[in-house]
Amino acid sequence: MSLNRDDRHSKQNPRFALWQLGFRPFFLLAGLSAVILMACWLLIYFQRIDAPYFANPSFWHSHELLFGYTTAVIAGFLLTAVRNWTGLPTLTGIPLMLLALLWLAGRLAIASAVLLPAPLVLIVDVAFLPVLALAIAVPLWRSRQMPNLLIFVSLLGLMTLANLLTHLNHSQIGPLAGSGIQMMVFLIMILIAVMAGRVVPFFTERGIGGITLKQNPWLERLGVLSLIAYALMAWWQPESPVGIWLAALAFVLNALRWWHWHHPGLWRVPMLWVLHLAYLWLILSLLFAVLADMDWIPAIVEVHAFTLGTLGLITLGMMTRVSQGHSGRTISASRLTTIAFICLLLAAIIRVVGGIVGGSGYSDSIVASAAFWLVAFGLFVIEYMPILIKPRVDGQPA
Repeated sequence: MSLNRDDRHSKQNPRFALWQLGFRPFFLLAGLSAVILMACWLLIYFQRIDAPYFANPSFWHSHELLFGYTTAVIAGFLLTAVRNWTGLPTLTGIPLMLLALLWLAGRLAIASAVLLPAPLVLIVDVAFLPVLALAIAVPLWRSRQMPNLLIFVSLLGLMTLANLLTHLNHSQIGPLAGSGIQMMVFLIMILIAVMAGRVVPFFTERGIGGITLKQNPWLERLGVLSLIAYALMAWWQPESPVGIWLAALAFVLNALRWWHWHHPGLWRVPMLWVLHLAYLWLILSLLFAVLADMDWIPAIVEVHAFTLGTLGLITLGMMTRVSQGHSGRTISASRLTTIAFICLLLAAIIRVVGGIVGGSGYSDSIVASAAFWLVAFGLFVIEYMPILIKPRVDGQPA
């Protein structure tokens, strides 16, 4: 029996569309985890609850925001982007649900680690990134996109290693936990640098219209390579004076790179300025690394300039953009979205300034920054949950 047109449309566009494409469940999980994890961190910071699994509470905070929240965003973005790049399907339906459940199992294993043997916690949590790598490797291999296959599968493999190092703290190899967290920060920085070069100029040209940005391929390559060189030296030989010179070089090259992407008209478009400000925070984090090496500011300032400023803004900016574009909507910032961007920007500014100034107001800056973070991602969940669980508004199948 053949299906009529309405029946076919209803099968293509069910009312509950969460499992139709990777960005939907993983962006929702990212938004919810951003709220839950930050709320838990405030309770841990004020000693209302104990940090699970890691003896050092800061390791838990770092691990869950990097290997929890951030990997959810990465999964949603890559599963969606790879389908666009290759024209081949990525995970949908039950396989996508199982991958999301594997990510969630990692979070639950960490949270309930007191009830579980440490090797089981390690296996459950570390498993997610290799499975994600396999999920994107298959369509990339079939479409013969070898550069993308090499870049992104290698990065996910190195992120798996970084996660493994954080868990080895339970084998009495304490320094490795911090080393794994630092490695993950650098890997995310490199991933952002690679992806920003691909999407930020493109989005800027389309978002403003009627402009063509002048690109310098050598500057693009050198900007990323300088970051890789700095990251390798800072992670492997943190005491070497070469590292700080590489940070300064990366600062200059990436500042020039960002300037080539710039156009005055972008500041009228929130969906653009959020991405440009995110990359500007990356540049500032490199400057702060130089200043910290000179003992002018605390080293933690560099970390929060990147994690709150760059990572926070670029993930929120990309989640809103991808959610709108792949649900058939016009890409534009609503009032709530713009407020979320501003709140997250304020969270980064307050946290960095509080770290520089220090003193009696340091704890207040942590609370205020966390509060703005919670508002930003709370607004994201409120506005984008209906978009993520409902079908496209243009009637397209995914």
